[in-house]
Amino acid sequence: MKYLSILFLTALFITSCDKSDDVIEGVDYSYHAHVKSPKGETLQMGDTLELNVLFESHSGEPVHNVKVEIASQADPSHIVFDYHDHVHATESSFNYVEHLVINEANGFSPSNTYVFTASVWGTEGDDDGLESEETTFSIE
Repeated sequence: MKYLSILFLTALFITSCDKSDDVIEGVDYSYHAHVKSPKGETLQMGDTLELNVLFESHSGEPVHNVKVEIASQADPSHIVFDYHDHVHATESSFNYVEHLVINEANGFSPSNTYVFTASVWGTEGDDDGLESEETTFSIE
């Protein structure tokens, strides 16, 4: 019985989310990141910013990797927010929602414009069906 349990656990481990099992050569993932928010708003310090992105595959493939980033438009190396995850959604879509308070503690400063980028891709690295959508918002 002990050996049967070990065999079962080994088989389960081998068939889990493995890149080579998930990626089929020539598959068109048709990924898209639909940014619902932010959409060009002008905010005040102390406001709450909703990040809302629907990541999906228009061909019905699973959504694997997602990334949401906010960077200063004046200095793109100044990253205010960075979320990245291998979600491996069982559906062909994954909805990401987050709420951030616009304040200095979270890296925001007044009189600046920020670039919001949402990206989605498969399992074989950054070029595996990579699609991104970008929008900006300002803080007075």
